[in-house]
Order: sequence, then C-alpha cells, then structure tokens
Amino acid sequence: MPTILGKRAIIIGAGIGGLASAGAVAPYFDTVLVLERDELPIQPIPRRGAPQSTQLHVVLAGGMQALCDLFPGFDNDLLCAGSTQIEMSDLSVEFPQVDPLPRRDLPGLHVFGMTRPLLEFTLRNRVLALQNVEIRDRCSVVEINPSLEGAATGVRYERPNGEQQILWADLVIDAAGLNSLTKPFLQAAGFATPDETTIGVDISYASAIFELPPGVTNWKAVVTLPEAPAESTTGMVFRIDNDRWMTLIAKIHSKDAPRDWDEMLAAARSLRTHSLYDIIRHARHPERILRFGFPESIRRHYERLERFPRGLLPIGDAICRFNPVYGQGMTVAAQEALILNQILAGRVGTTDSLSGLAETFFHRAEPKISAAWAMGTGADFAYEQTTGVRPPDLEKGMQMNLAIRRLAVKDAEVHRRLIAAFHLVIPLEQLYEPELMKRAEPYLSAA
Repeated sequence: MPTILGKRAIIIGAGIGGLASAGAVAPYFDTVLVLERDELPIQPIPRRGAPQSTQLHVVLAGGMQALCDLFPGFDNDLLCAGSTQIEMSDLSVEFPQVDPLPRRDLPGLHVFGMTRPLLEFTLRNRVLALQNVEIRDRCSVVEINPSLEGAATGVRYERPNGEQQILWADLVIDAAGLNSLTKPFLQAAGFATPDETTIGVDISYASAIFELPPGVTNWKAVVTLPEAPAESTTGMVFRIDNDRWMTLIAKIHSKDAPRDWDEMLAAARSLRTHSLYDIIRHARHPERILRFGFPESIRRHYERLERFPRGLLPIGDAICRFNPVYGQGMTVAAQEALILNQILAGRVGTTDSLSGLAETFFHRAEPKISAAWAMGTGADFAYEQTTGVRPPDLEKGMQMNLAIRRLAVKDAEVHRRLIAAFHLVIPLEQLYEPELMKRAEPYLSAA
C-alpha cells in the first residue's frame, strides 16, 4: 500500500524540534524541506541563532527513546561521536531532605552527556541521510502563506541577499520556537489565537567546560537541587563528549549567575552539599564562563482552539517553552515528533489524510506537555517571587512529592517509577496511583 500522504512538507527551523519533525514526516511525503535562518556549521559548534546552546543540555530518557524510535541506532551515533552514556547508577540526584537517592541500577533508563552542538550536529547528519529531505540554511521564513479559505499553503522566505521565494506545501511545520509564525498567521487568516500561560522565573545561569584528572569522582553526573524557598541555586556537573566535563549553576529570581571561575567555585561551595564543589575544584583548563538568562516559561494552549487551519502544525517551543533547568524542552519536542509520526502512520490509506491533523496532534500531545509543565512549574511556584496562576493544591502536592521521594529511598521499584516519571518515560499519573499513595502516607505525615 502506498504510504505517501502529500507531495511536500516544509519545516521552519533546524533545531532539535525541526530535525525530529523531519524524521517524523519523511516516510509520508515525497519531499521534505527544512528551512533554517542560521548558517549551519559543518562541525559541532554553537550557531548564532541558538545562543543557549553554549549551556549544559540534557535530553531526558523519554526524549532519547523518542529520537531512537524515529532514527533507529541514534544512541549509537551519539556514542560514536564521543558522547558519554550515563546510567542512573552513575548519576547522583540530591533532592532536598532526601540527599541523595540510593545508587541503584535502573535498567532501560539512561541519558547521554554531550554538548548541545554535538547533539544537533549528529541529529542533522541523520536527517541529511534521508534521501527525500533537504536542509537549506540562511533561509529566513518571512510568513506562512494562506489560501482564500484560510489553509496554510506554503511559505515565503528570504535569502541573505534579499531575494525572496514562495514555496507551496501540503504541510507546514512551525518549529521556529520564539520566532514562531503561527500566531501571526492565525491573526491574518481570521482564526482565534491560543490562550497563553506564562510563569515568570527570571533565571540566570552559567556553564563552563573543563577537564578532570583521573580518579576525582566515581560519578558521571551530579545534580544538586535547592530546598525552596530558602535556597535558590541549582548545581549540576556532567561528563560530556570527548572525556570533558560541563558544569552549570542556575539561580532562580536572580541575575547573579557566576561571571568567572572563582564565582563558579564559590556558588558550588554554597550549595546544600559539597558534592559538586568537590568535583569541580579539581578542574583543569576551565573554559570561559558563558551566561544566559531565561525570563519566563510560556505555554500556548492550542488544544483549546475549536478551529485550526489545515496544513499547519506548530511543534516544540512554538507550543511550549519550558524552564530549561529541568531538561524538558528537547525531550518534549522529540516526543511530539514521534506522536506526529504515529498519527501519520495511522492515516495511510485514508481519504483526505491531512484533514484535522493539527487537532488530533494537539489532543495526543497535550498529556506529554501537561506532565512536564506540572513538574516544572510545581517546583518553580515554591518561590513567592514566581509570577503566574498558582495551582490551588500546591502545598499538598509538594508534601506528597517529598513523601514519594522518601519512600523511593526505601523501595527500589518506587525509585524507578519516580525517575521514569521525571524523565517522561511513563505517564505522571503512574506516580500517584492509589496503592503508591497509601504506602507513602507515613512519610507524608513526617514531610
């Protein structure tokens, strides 16, 4: 049976969401064209349009599973490129009042230590290996083109010399993140625009890459989370690609991220534990400190719209921009791309196979987005300075989460479920099943 659902799909943006989307739609379109406004490097180095790429990035286990479903063997590609596979028994997560969770093997759950440029470069090479996919860089999409009926019919883009070109498409995927063109298109075509939820966190963070002498630590990664609201600094260190290490210090409601290595060491020494400091104080040849700011998380509720134009689909940060400290953005984008792939697979052989695609996608993606959003914003709202609408049961939820973490110290299966939920491998509801809640009750009274 023929699998082709359309002649051309155009993807705006060659970040992680755009590249994953290319892999998702490639089996179902004659051609796939990815348009990227940046000049894409021919080696794994940062690009101008992703200034945050100099910071520590982690794809959670659920996101890596999605990428490997879309690109079989992608995990092996990363290892061959020099990344470090980090099992959960090699990653110390220091939760407040639980420090740390026991060192246990959790088979099937792991992450990769690497720079964002290496991840993007390796994924881009896999996309370029697809025969029907083309990536054009230095192409800035100016607008999404509408039909008289309001459907998306393609894009107009501009080259650096000012030359503009119009391209038609059966499907336009907006993976442009903060530069999303979906909202302007909806306004111009007479559609309602989505409600937006914003959570103001005003985070400043800083990262640095360095080398370590052998024998400093038997961990491959350490994460120290703050005890809110008294503390506001998160610290991390990961072994990344090519036997290097990368550390990050993030401060919520502060613009005081470290500016030099002495300040980085001082911030690590001020954390609840000295685990991070005891590693990075041995650093050799630390590179310059690179800082970045993140003002607010933004969620656009496309799932609430009654009507949505045919031929258009936003994805990734164009739908929801998560607090980067929790590593959810790239993970959810990859999972959304896998959902899109599965929807298209189910429409092979149907008539008018692209009708209602966006509405189906929004409905299917909403649980993934909501789970990540709830975990991240729940932690952010522990601070009074955080702006936005607070969950009505915030305090109860925080106490329950602490009780579950305390139970996880004693119970390996609860530990596995806790980490699997955090890594978006299992639905968040599985962490709050009645049987588990009952077992956590003794720890709730002590929380």
